[in-house]
Amino acid sequence: MAMQQHFPRLKMATGQAMGSLTYRVANAPTVDNLLFHLSNEPMDRLLMPKVLNAALGRVAKLATVPHRGENGSIVFDKVLSIILKGLKCRDWDNRNLAGAFWAVAKFHSETTETPLPPGRVIELFEAMTPYVKHETCSAVDVSNILWALGTFKLAMRHDFRYSSSVEELAASLCVGWCRVLSSTEPSTRAVSTTAWGAITVLADHRGAEGLKLMKATLSHAIPRLQAFKPPEIAMLLHMIVRCRDSQNLPEVRPFIDECCRTIDPG
Repeated sequence: MAMQQHFPRLKMATGQAMGSLTYRVANAPTVDNLLFHLSNEPMDRLLMPKVLNAALGRVAKLATVPHRGENGSIVFDKVLSIILKGLKCRDWDNRNLAGAFWAVAKFHSETTETPLPPGRVIELFEAMTPYVKHETCSAVDVSNILWALGTFKLAMRHDFRYSSSVEELAASLCVGWCRVLSSTEPSTRAVSTTAWGAITVLADHRGAEGLKLMKATLSHAIPRLQAFKPPEIAMLLHMIVRCRDSQNLPEVRPFIDECCRTIDPG
């Protein structure tokens, strides 16, 4: 703090440099160009969450471009290594962590040529989990994390299970999301993707938490179903099918009846 008071230009120069790096990373035209920026900047700058999130988001987009999968994997592996180191020495906020969860899952689900080794994704999710302050997560953060965990789990073999710490995070976020549903009006997309992701993670081994979320989700969705798009309704139906004990919920039948009326008003 004293240094910033005596050397205000130093603070401004650092901020300008960070802003410039974030811009260059976020707008890199190719994966090779992105790798160049990551490889030619001091390590302390790379640990800044804004730069990392910009890199993750850009790699996720560039990875879908044909013939760039291999380089995309190289860049992503480098970024993951930096995140794992950065987690040990910096206090990241929920928004940065949720953005990293989302970008990692998006990259893994959309990269088909040389997808990131699942072990690295699992390692990263488990490393980030203790840093998420689930009691203060915003609705967007909760939605992004649960969607990401569900998306990655769906890509794994059927018997894959997260560690207990990751499952505990998902269960805790579900409690927060139920409060969101009872007090606010999240978008229909957020309602469907969040519930789908949570049930995908919790259905097999933590069904009680999954059922609580499903009950809250269906109660919220039934009177608003006309606003849901067909893919969003499909995700909610998949959520019901995915959970073995869902038939015991009194909200399931009214929801299905309302779906039928929405699809075929006659």
